[in-house]
Amino acid sequence: MNKDRFGILLIMAITIALVATVASAEAKTYYTFDGHNAVRYNNNELVSVLRPYVDHVEYDLKYNVGSGCGVRFYYTEEGRKNIAAGNQYLLNRMTNAVMTAPEWKHQRSYISVWTEIWMHAKWNRSEVHIEYNYADLKWWEQPYRYI
Repeated sequence: MNKDRFGILLIMAITIALVATVASAEAKTYYTFDGHNAVRYNNNELVSVLRPYVDHVEYDLKYNVGSGCGVRFYYTEEGRKNIAAGNQYLLNRMTNAVMTAPEWKHQRSYISVWTEIWMHAKWNRSEVHIEYNYADLKWWEQPYRYI
């Protein structure tokens, strides 16, 4: 009888652990932005190392060239100051976080995204709009101008 109870408790514990793991892996909010679908990762849904530096990140789920769609990346004041001051480790972590999310459908290179995140912090901006496609960049956003 004790073996049966132990088995049931073990199965319940494993089930609860699996549900908690799956729920935390899919923590994001779906909504409509500018007439198309988008996803938002709130601060508490980001990896812990980024939480003091990133307020939230939004990904458009529309990817076609000419749409101007991409990622809206919002620094905290502490994040903007650290990037503007040249914190390479943090800048690399931010760039990796943007480009490794399942919603990122990129055409742009790592250095292009890295440069855009860095430049917006240097310009004292609290938000970065990182377009998915090179063709959607304005002339002043072209990566070769900063590298």
